[in-house]
Amino acid sequence: VALAGASGQVGAAVLTQLLAAGFQVTALTRSAGRVPAQPGVTEVVVDFEDRAALVSALAGHHAVVATTAGQSAAAQILLADAAADAGVTRFVPSDFGSDLDDPESRALPVFADKIKVREHLASLAASSGLSYSALVNNAFLDWGLQHKFLLDPVAHSATLWDGGNDPISFTSLPAVGRAVVGILQHPDETKNRVVRVQEVAVSFKELVAVAKEVTPGKEWTVVEKSTKEAAAKSFEALGKGVFEGWVWVGFIFRAAFRPGVSHLAVNDNELVGVKELSREELKALVLQTFRGIPGAL
Repeated sequence: VALAGASGQVGAAVLTQLLAAGFQVTALTRSAGRVPAQPGVTEVVVDFEDRAALVSALAGHHAVVATTAGQSAAAQILLADAAADAGVTRFVPSDFGSDLDDPESRALPVFADKIKVREHLASLAASSGLSYSALVNNAFLDWGLQHKFLLDPVAHSATLWDGGNDPISFTSLPAVGRAVVGILQHPDETKNRVVRVQEVAVSFKELVAVAKEVTPGKEWTVVEKSTKEAAAKSFEALGKGVFEGWVWVGFIFRAAFRPGVSHLAVNDNELVGVKELSREELKALVLQTFRGIPGAL
């Protein structure tokens, strides 16, 4: 398996699970020393803008997994083209996150590059020996807590999106890694389609309740906001030429937290080996995550 982006947070989690499952991994990097030396991993420095160099690096591999957050559509498309040229049979794009089969989410500007990559992979699947699997896990659980995307563990504040009553799908980075392994272990069942997983489905009110339980004595501030209004503000800002980070986050909130589409009730958990958490297991994971955040406890 060739892994692009192994030094990132998603990539590191995927690498750990690939190695645990016994895969031999080639970590494609832009510069040497990005991935710690360990058994089962070969680091290969490659120019991601050089198709011929990519083809050479990918020769002999069965699968390519891209975990390159922020990489442009053009870069992933070039990587996929090189994979097809090299005879690779499966490509897992750096998709992850929201379910883009939902028309409203699909139309949000923040996902334009992901859509371009998906469409190109579908074209390659029809014209070459390369197949694909796009992994959808909705919101990252541990990462979302660490980066104050779901709530703020340090300020002890939280937002109940759209009332906070509807179940939302959350998945930790290790579970995403296990899902990637499951895709590669079940190539026929996951071929040329979206694979959906969730580690837990809880409302924001329940998530806040869990956070309060693991932080006894802390006073939490909870407000309510609308994902529709957040997206509207983002569209307004884009229309004025504002491209700051919060603009794109507003779109992500709409896709990840909108009632209905953000709950992956029909999923591939059993197929790819993702176990759903009980409430006590969720509480333990939240506590473990908070322990790694200075000021959370």
